[in-house]
Amino acid sequence: MESRLLYKTTKLKESSIKWEIINGSEWISYFQNKKSNFNLIHNIIEKHLITNEIYLVWERNNSGLIKYKHDKMLRCFLTVKNNFSLWNLDLTKTIEFNEIGIFKYGSIE
Repeated sequence: MESRLLYKTTKLKESSIKWEIINGSEWISYFQNKKSNFNLIHNIIEKHLITNEIYLVWERNNSGLIKYKHDKMLRCFLTVKNNFSLWNLDLTKTIEFNEIGIFKYGSIE
């Protein structure tokens, strides 16, 4: 899917997402001892998105398909702290990351 169409489509779908509540909150911290916890993120992607190819949605002109297990860009995004989201190929499940080191995940029902 073309970057601008992907970006716009996911923005329109955001209002339909039902976010998971964990320990009373939608948001989960992925930083431990000032470092990203890549194992936590990997486990959430495996559990929630259940596929090797996912969409990384960042900016209107810089979004697209990645193979997250082999993509160094995802690790860089998590290290540098950016606002972005990951989506499954059907655009029905997402994980949203915030630059302050937190994420939430949910689905469109």
